[in-house]
Amino acid sequence: MSPSWQLTELCLEPLRNLRATPVRTAVTVGLVALVLGGLALVELDATERVLALRAELDERGAHVFIVRAEDGLPAARCEALRGLTGVRSAGGVRLSETVAPLVAPRLRFQAAAVTTGILPVWDPGYRQAEGTGFVIGRSVADELAVDSGARLTLADGRRDVVAGILDVDDRYPEAARWIVEVVPPSGRVSECWVEFFPSASGIARDLLAAWFEGPGNQVEVRWLRPPDEFARDPARELATRPQAAAWLPLGGVVGLLAALVSWLRRSEAALYAVLGVRNWGLVLMAQLEAVVVVSSGYLLGVAWAAAIAEAVGGPIGLDQVALAGRSAASAALVAMLAAPAGVIPILRWRVVDLLRDR
Repeated sequence: MSPSWQLTELCLEPLRNLRATPVRTAVTVGLVALVLGGLALVELDATERVLALRAELDERGAHVFIVRAEDGLPAARCEALRGLTGVRSAGGVRLSETVAPLVAPRLRFQAAAVTTGILPVWDPGYRQAEGTGFVIGRSVADELAVDSGARLTLADGRRDVVAGILDVDDRYPEAARWIVEVVPPSGRVSECWVEFFPSASGIARDLLAAWFEGPGNQVEVRWLRPPDEFARDPARELATRPQAAAWLPLGGVVGLLAALVSWLRRSEAALYAVLGVRNWGLVLMAQLEAVVVVSSGYLLGVAWAAAIAEAVGGPIGLDQVALAGRSAASAALVAMLAAPAGVIPILRWRVVDLLRDR
């Protein structure tokens, strides 16, 4: 028997053993899938809760910045921020005198001129209307009993349709009683509002200060919602989740399960030894069998965990699956490395004593 042929046989023998005992193989793979899939399901649930928290903070303006300068800011420069990577939207606002509607001259509302990009910063659900017209806060709409498309006449003679209504309670409640007009980005604005994607908000202050920097121009950059206003931080909660290190003990549990199976089959190992398989060959066979069983359980477990998570909580993202898969894969790797431990005690026994166990 040539060494290469012997090595080939040693690699194929674990597959033959698994096919020869389908019930035992199915039970072992199922237990591995249950453990690894459970870990993946817990990770998917944790990431879903973190994403929900991040969405809630985003809704409240956790990544919105307001830029001011004593002499105002160039409106075109503010609006141009919308073209930068990492910026969701940006726009400027310039306050005017208060105005009164012709139908209720005793009511006074704040008037302002804004550039287009500020509206989705104030109201993330706002959709740009076709054409031009007044954009009013929800309180103005309720007090005047008007809706989008209605015609609004102001006491100063201005007349136009209501192009949109802003819901600003979460981010800028003061604008709920504003009547604003969208103007081209020319001249100067008193404030520039900028919303960043979460991944880019860390560099926002430095970027904005440099963006508006100029001779004698003292720029003030502040958060709409300071970070210490929020009691919970999505990044911190993800990093400190209790199951972050669970892959190590769970991988050990799966590895011990595979080692126990090898120990219970010690009489089979004795037969291989009688047939001339050396100690390293027994370890190799146990290792290859563990790789097949644990890999199958890993794929099955992550698949059913993803299916359950999507059925219960709705669509899940690839980044969530990647995190859950990585944790389960780490546990699977530990299990594969620990599985051959069941063969080591067998190597110290006499073959005759092992054969008596048959």
